[in-house]
Amino acid sequence: MVVDPENGTLYAGQEDVGIRRMPAGLTGRPELLDTVREYGVPGTYDEESEECLAPAPIPATAARTSRPTWRA
Repeated sequence: MVVDPENGTLYAGQEDVGIRRMPAGLTGRPELLDTVREYGVPGTYDEESEECLAPAPIPATAARTSRPTWRA
């Protein structure tokens, strides 16, 4: 997490999801700025190992959604 002191904005990374932005006072609803490549790509369940398997690597262009991308 990091806070921009000039405008009071908190940027927080959420593991396996993406980067969120919200007021540093923790009021309001967080906005998802960008997602990790695998977010929303379904994995598969392996009954033998009883674990969820990550999907095969996918091209970066296929993983993008309609959400806005990160802006500095």
